[in-house]
Amino acid sequence: MRRYVESPVNVLVKSMEKKLMPRRFFSWLSSLQVTVSALFCLAVLVVWGTLYQVDHGIYAAQEHFFRAWFVWIGGVLPFPAVKSVVAVLSVNLLAAAFRRRPVTIRTMGIIILHIGVAVLIGGSAIASRFVRESAVTLAEGQGTDTTYDFKSWQLVVALNGNSGGEPYSAIRRYDLKRLREGRRINLAPTMTTLTLRHIYRNCGATVSPHDSQTIISLKPVNTTSDEERRVPGVVFSIDARDDEQPEHSPDRFVWAGSPYPVLFAYGSDTIILSLQPSALPLPLRITLTRFTVDWHPGTSKAKSFRSRLRILGKNIDREIVIEMNRPFRYRSFTFYQMGYGGGEGHYSSTLAIVKNPLRYLPYVASLIIVIGLFFHFIVKMWYEISSLRRNRRA
Repeated sequence: MRRYVESPVNVLVKSMEKKLMPRRFFSWLSSLQVTVSALFCLAVLVVWGTLYQVDHGIYAAQEHFFRAWFVWIGGVLPFPAVKSVVAVLSVNLLAAAFRRRPVTIRTMGIIILHIGVAVLIGGSAIASRFVRESAVTLAEGQGTDTTYDFKSWQLVVALNGNSGGEPYSAIRRYDLKRLREGRRINLAPTMTTLTLRHIYRNCGATVSPHDSQTIISLKPVNTTSDEERRVPGVVFSIDARDDEQPEHSPDRFVWAGSPYPVLFAYGSDTIILSLQPSALPLPLRITLTRFTVDWHPGTSKAKSFRSRLRILGKNIDREIVIEMNRPFRYRSFTFYQMGYGGGEGHYSSTLAIVKNPLRYLPYVASLIIVIGLFFHFIVKMWYEISSLRRNRRA
């Protein structure tokens, strides 16, 4: 009589059940009911998010449904968003892999398959935290090694002057999303403090009738659904560091829609403020050598358009063509053709650039799934052949 010896993995799983959670809860967490419920919630969120996108735009739908933990129905009732559902589904698959069956040579393939699916689902959610989306517009003959994230703005403060008889120059950058109204920023080595009165994520500006470079007021506008089209602004004041009543200082305005920075002098110091999109350095330099458009016959509607780029970087120096549905990939960067501007002989090309350091994770997860399926079928075939041989001998 063959004696069954429990594997170390089964012993570990059972000990974790006793120490970390009640048996009933672990059994429920690995149940098929949780799997079906999570898949149903995902289906609801996909349909709901698609309908929401029609009126509010793709970015608002991503933030509201796919990058959040909960969706608030009517502002009162919480409903699990994609992050929550994916987390539960990943844990469910891993728990089911070890809970529903002992770890043996026959079940190893199915367990590997479950792990692969969990890595595919959970890993995609984790990878989304590291993705950086940006864009750059180039005229023909223009090149750059930097791209810009127009969803992430920075308040840039440049300081120039003399401190103790020594000249100095400094540039400081502050993430606009992390700044709060009422915050005071010490502008050392100058003897001044920057006080943030109001921060607008999207606003319009009123320009002085006497000076087109001077903004006299900012007015918030309804937040557009496309964050890349938002134009932020800041109302601030510059006060002496020992000023105990900074609220009486005159308000100043810096607006992302203005090409002119805000410049003023305080004693021997010069302070320059501007709002700029976050810069993302590229591992290579791209130059637009030519842009071409194909038109639908008899219309002014573009049929297709493409950019011919010169790529210069470490161990790479060649020309490539990027067009719709034909991106260029280099390391963790992917370059897409996004749009264009200008006219014949004076075209400019807009490229969308996505940095995803974990972009190979879905391929790794797919490989794990394939290995699990292959292992399962090979083992199953081996046992079937062994069974047929035993039957023939009998």
